[in-house]
Amino acid sequence: MTLAEEVGQLFVINGYGQSVNDTNPAMVKLNREYYGVSTIAQLIAKFHPGGIIYFSWTNNLQDPAQIVSLSNGIQRLALGARTPVPMLISTDQEQGEVLRIGPPATVFPGNMALGATGDLGLARKVAQITGVELRAIGINVDNAPVVDVNVNPLNQADGVRAYGDRPTVVSQFAAAQVLGYQAGLSSSGVAATAKHFPGLGNVALNSDTGAAVSPQTLAEVKQTNLP
Repeated sequence: MTLAEEVGQLFVINGYGQSVNDTNPAMVKLNREYYGVSTIAQLIAKFHPGGIIYFSWTNNLQDPAQIVSLSNGIQRLALGARTPVPMLISTDQEQGEVLRIGPPATVFPGNMALGATGDLGLARKVAQITGVELRAIGINVDNAPVVDVNVNPLNQADGVRAYGDRPTVVSQFAAAQVLGYQAGLSSSGVAATAKHFPGLGNVALNSDTGAAVSPQTLAEVKQTNLP
């Protein structure tokens, strides 16, 4: 790889459009505004990213047929490059409050509801089904589970996205879901992403919209987050 290709592999970026060569003027305009290119295909050729992340607001997620077509197009480009490397394709399919892909994909309750069941087997099954469905449409990384310990009742960042307010519960459910996502990884599972770390469970402001500051001491981080 060239140095530019190696650097590109360190980044996961989003591109606008329903396909790698989407000519929708609105999508073309956004790609040009942010990246100086017109399409996702040109984006990949220019920056050599290691991954593409899908969002509804980038017009990547319409229906299963469209998503799998986009995923296949991205992988063909990645494997057809001078140095062929399969692409990491991800989205935030946490279930519950953060759900990028709705029906006909299976919709499950989120982490706080799962934590309330006390059933680790159920949590693993939810993740396994989610992983199988994502893999079927060409997504090989799920940006889940949320592993924050939500100890702040005013938390706008996690809230019901967290399993609970006890490190032991969060640890057990997170581990169960990671194993569920990864089940049959070579053919039907996806890579999991433990997020956010550390301390987002004890902030009030959502870091997507501003600077989130945790009041936790180092001792509290070790006690609450590291487990």
